[in-house]
Amino acid sequence: MARGVRIPLDEKIHRLDEKIQAAEQRLEELQAAKETLLNRQREQAVGALYDLMQEKSLSVSDVKAMLEK
Repeated sequence: MARGVRIPLDEKIHRLDEKIQAAEQRLEELQAAKETLLNRQREQAVGALYDLMQEKSLSVSDVKAMLEK
């Protein structure tokens, strides 16, 4: 029974290094996408808080004083 072609260890190592590089690049892309989403989430929260402050006629100083009590 014939075996498949044997790949030299150097080639196997090289292929794994390429896969690792691709995975690291993908991880960086995913982390950047996550950071973007977290920033958008924060902006929405701040916007909602600001809208509520406007609705209640509260300034930043008023809210700060309320939170420090």
